[in-house]
Amino acid sequence: MVSKVYGVVGVGLLLLLLLPLMSLAQPSRPQVVPESRINVRFYEVNATSPEQLARAIAQSAPKVNGKPVLGKASYQVDWQLDTEQLPGRCQLNRVTVTTNATVLLPRWRQSANSNDPARQRWGRLLSSMFDYESRFKEMVLQGANQVGGAIAGLPGHADCQALRYAAWAAGSGELSKVKGRLDGFQRQTGYGEQLGVHWPK
Repeated sequence: MVSKVYGVVGVGLLLLLLLPLMSLAQPSRPQVVPESRINVRFYEVNATSPEQLARAIAQSAPKVNGKPVLGKASYQVDWQLDTEQLPGRCQLNRVTVTTNATVLLPRWRQSANSNDPARQRWGRLLSSMFDYESRFKEMVLQGANQVGGAIAGLPGHADCQALRYAAWAAGSGELSKVKGRLDGFQRQTGYGEQLGVHWPK
């Protein structure tokens, strides 16, 4: 778990003298704590020869909209607020943003028994899939940090229920932006094809 504290550090005698007064007037910026849990799983592919590989993957692969896909990743971003109701205002102390991901990739059980060119092609395919999913994951994690920053930057609210609603609206808005960037990344890369993710022939 990595904790990030966002704040402003000032230098100067006048500022140092005013800090006690400023701390009473303006609460410090909430802490943003990103957490992530990435679960990589494999589905088994049984093919005794490279010629059988494409059909074997199609039989075992996960499906999206009824069609088999080489790999599949699902991401979920949630946030929790640590709030404290004070007289006249709700204080937000910490925003914890959690990203849960499950990545499903193929494992060719008989790859070690295949010829060198087939093993090399399989290795390149897996490497390309890991590269594609790694880039996707980094974009999701960056987006999760932006969600936390948007919530932490909310103005003060009189009560915590209003703050929670504002946090939901801010977080949902950032998630929509993240989804737009991810959709663009998928289109630009042809869903990984430009990075070498090709169905075996």
